[in-house]
Amino acid sequence: MNVTVFISMVAIVMGIGLIATLVVGFSRANKEGDPNYEHKTGSKLTRLTFLYIAAVIIAVSAFVIFLNR
Repeated sequence: MNVTVFISMVAIVMGIGLIATLVVGFSRANKEGDPNYEHKTGSKLTRLTFLYIAAVIIAVSAFVIFLNR
């Protein structure tokens, strides 16, 4: 696969993620809030940490595979 195509695909996915984040952030339901949200931060933080660790491992693995081609 051409590197330009790969970079374009990554840019498109990043753009979609940005748009989705802004839509959720500015939604009416998000502005009203959830009173129970503050009480469950421990489990959410743990889950988010594991997701970030998995994303970093996948990204580094993909980068190493890309460099060894």
